[in-house]
Amino acid sequence: MVPEIKGRFDNAVNALSNEHVSKSDSESTAVRMLVWGASKNIIKENIIAGVGTGDAKDALMAQYQVEGLTGAYEKGLNAHNTFLQIFVALGSIGFVLLLINLLMPLAYCLKHPNNLYVLFLLITIFNFTVESMLETQAGVMFYAFINSLLCFSASFNYSKK
Repeated sequence: MVPEIKGRFDNAVNALSNEHVSKSDSESTAVRMLVWGASKNIIKENIIAGVGTGDAKDALMAQYQVEGLTGAYEKGLNAHNTFLQIFVALGSIGFVLLLINLLMPLAYCLKHPNNLYVLFLLITIFNFTVESMLETQAGVMFYAFINSLLCFSASFNYSKK
């Protein structure tokens, strides 16, 4: 019914099913696969401490040039995955802390039912897999505000019982 959405969905399916993706491509779904591969190569070289928060973008740009990803380099793309972006910047230490930050509240909410908080965490985890939400101030503020609001309201409601 909505041609724009159908077109984007068709592009995503084609990008996922097509084994050959042009390195000069700048279409978001196709280039995402290449960017994820470049990010994984950086992670292999800097697995413990990462490249540093200020150097993640520079490391990605250098890797794009090494791999010939001209489309990603020209657009200055980040990792398009929060988990990979954090791993590139902060290494396994930062990655584990991010997982703890997501999974501990999820475990708490499953033990002490809070459907709204569980839904928020699941949506956030899904969004983290396809976008670098924590690379923008809007993403950080959204996550920090809603997560704090739901976390403190959940603990307040539980302590009243």
